[in-house]
Amino acid sequence: MTSLMITTGMLASIVSEILTNPFSGEVEEQETFERFFTDVAQIVCDYCGGEVTTPAGYIPEADSMDWATHYRLEVQLNGSSPQGGGLWAKVAASVTEKTAVPTRTLLNETTQVVVFASEGVTRSVAVRDIPEGGVPCVVVDYDDMREHPHQDVGDFERERIGCTRDEFDLAASYIW
Repeated sequence: MTSLMITTGMLASIVSEILTNPFSGEVEEQETFERFFTDVAQIVCDYCGGEVTTPAGYIPEADSMDWATHYRLEVQLNGSSPQGGGLWAKVAASVTEKTAVPTRTLLNETTQVVVFASEGVTRSVAVRDIPEGGVPCVVVDYDDMREHPHQDVGDFERERIGCTRDEFDLAASYIW
């Protein structure tokens, strides 16, 4: 076995990869993923205050297209938490700010998103930060485009969600 020198950034990338893409081969079983998610939260609590009061669990009714956001756990601040909540409060404020991004509703009452496909493999669905007044984006990597092999993926997706070419290009600029 080879030994590796791991930096803080590398370790953060590994933990992030497992939490956001558990099907990468390390923790593919749901119970293993839930245990990993809960353990990581408990480690953060041990160093930053708080306590995991409800272990990670799958919430199928979560209002998101990103399957990774369907897992939740509950952290209760306690006496060991810094005044004001420390990192936990910062994260909660950040999430609140990002969910306040304006959206556009189409005639069928769905929120407009822009999607794109790449590399022929389903990998993720992730909402990106969007400037004030921007078109909300969701990044989706599709398994393949067998139904429309000769059509540009961007045009296919633009037509599917019903946005203009300018809106699609603007939204894509937030991603690339």
